[in-house]
Amino acid sequence: MMNVKINDYKVKLLIIIAYMSMITFGLLETLKGAVIPSIRGEFLVDYGQIGQMLFIALLGFLISVFIAGMASEKYGLKRVFLFGIIMIIISTILFSFIPGFYGVTFVYFLLGLGLGCIEIGVNALGGEIFVKNKAMMMNLMHLFFGVGAMIAPKYAGLFISKGVSWKYSYLATIVLTIFLLTIVLFTKFPKPKTEGKNQKISFRVLAKSSKVWLITIILGLFITMESGIANWLINYLQVARSLDVISSTNYLTWFFGLFTFGRLIGGFFADKIGFTKILIAYTLAASISLIGGIFLGDNFLVLFSLTGFFISIMFPTMMALIMTEYKNGVGAVMGFAITVSGIFNMVSGWLIGNINDIFGVTGGIVAIATVGITAFILIIILHKQTLQIV
Repeated sequence: MMNVKINDYKVKLLIIIAYMSMITFGLLETLKGAVIPSIRGEFLVDYGQIGQMLFIALLGFLISVFIAGMASEKYGLKRVFLFGIIMIIISTILFSFIPGFYGVTFVYFLLGLGLGCIEIGVNALGGEIFVKNKAMMMNLMHLFFGVGAMIAPKYAGLFISKGVSWKYSYLATIVLTIFLLTIVLFTKFPKPKTEGKNQKISFRVLAKSSKVWLITIILGLFITMESGIANWLINYLQVARSLDVISSTNYLTWFFGLFTFGRLIGGFFADKIGFTKILIAYTLAASISLIGGIFLGDNFLVLFSLTGFFISIMFPTMMALIMTEYKNGVGAVMGFAITVSGIFNMVSGWLIGNINDIFGVTGGIVAIATVGITAFILIIILHKQTLQIV
């Protein structure tokens, strides 16, 4: 946690940093899905190898998340931000110079390290600077992830459609990251302070809780569904449905457009209807929409984009559920859930890549729909349980 003792002008700068960081995170995180077909075409690799690349990228992210959480308490958020932004800048430059598929995979690992620092830094910062209307402001901050994610496929598609290498879509983002770096360098950040012992829950206690594991697995399924569509939809539309670059990237752009809109209004419905009830409804709707996009004709491809609206509420609502159910040690529960679910997503991304090789790209997208159905069943189980504090 942080101790905020800075004037209004500097708080405004910190808010700008938070929003710009989320746009940067959304943009760079989503670019992978837009350039996967180009990477396959350039290096002649199979889907299993692409799955390995996504696995390594997420591994870098999770290592960074784990370390950055502790580093922010010891060294402060500013240094975490600076390290993350510098790693991102180095990565986006290296894409143009390091040869070979495994060289690209290594760069994605470095990029994951940078994005993990941004993920931890921006959420910790947002929790401190948004003193008034905290829920609304935090939702707005996460909405900017959707803005960056919405830009990414269209932006990369324009590069690729004009015959420009996919690598330059990463290099061009350096303008944004250098601007962000400059603001961070000249902004005063809150000073770190240590949480009280009564707020901590041991890993052993969390690992023994069936409730925490159920929440963690559901969160992992949600993340798998979201990242699965972001990573594989464009490739599926180009290979299985024979769409061109512009048309296929448009569907992912619309996906994140509806994702952003859904995140803007979703908190209101979650508060009114109830967290688990809204998750049951939205997860079922997302699964049906995704299945419809797969098995109905080309006139229904818009259903893939509509899925983004229903997926939008899943992650923040699960975070709200954890905050409600675990009054003490909420940070420990969140950290456990996010880290373990991230590992779950890392493994599932590798599996989906191999499913694409064995059963074709339609098999991979069907596997993502199956993830949604599984999450729907588990949320019903969670809803029926009596939620108790660990």
